[in-house]
Amino acid sequence: MARKDDQLLQTGHRPSAGRNQRRGTPRAIWLALFVAMVAAFLLFRQPGGGRPTGIGENRSVITVPADDLDSLAVDLGIADTLDTDADHPAQPRSGQVEMQHIAQELTPEKPSGGQQETAPATTPSPRTTPPAPEPAREKPATKPLPEVQPEASGPYLVQTGSYGDAANADREALRLQKFDWDARVKVSSTADGAMIYRVRIGYFPDRGAAQAFIQAHGKQLRGAIAVHR
Repeated sequence: MARKDDQLLQTGHRPSAGRNQRRGTPRAIWLALFVAMVAAFLLFRQPGGGRPTGIGENRSVITVPADDLDSLAVDLGIADTLDTDADHPAQPRSGQVEMQHIAQELTPEKPSGGQQETAPATTPSPRTTPPAPEPAREKPATKPLPEVQPEASGPYLVQTGSYGDAANADREALRLQKFDWDARVKVSSTADGAMIYRVRIGYFPDRGAAQAFIQAHGKQLRGAIAVHR
């Protein structure tokens, strides 16, 4: 009562309680409507909220003009929140996004045109022929030994055999003489007095000449040796 008297002294007017009550009543109504709309919005967003109304069930829908809803949002200080929700619709839940991503990865790809992939045909590797053997190298022809013939005199001879029977020694000498060689039978005795018949061809100036003569006539002079006279 004292507060009303102070206001009367300051302004010269008595405050009217009915006017303040009339101003507060519409704001309370709009607040109740907004709360009801939010509850309805949350109800529809819950799983199963979009199911059709069953038999014997009623569903009430409250509609509010857009201008009144904007003015109510301004009075309540939530206009920015409503604009943000309108500009950015609700995103799907993380579980739904992961399931959709996994389903896309597991979807098998079908070959286009009904064609099946076939393995490329393998071509047999060509057979490699072994290289032809190299022709045998011909050995260089050996130079023929210089022809050596017996001389009339010299310190060396070619002895073709030594016999204990004179007849055998004579037959060997005749065989060698057929080649125009000067083959002779030399008779000598041993320490016990036995007679030995040696067939020789001569003469040669040195041992090398006698050996060369034997090598040049190896087929006719088998077992022959060079001896000093």
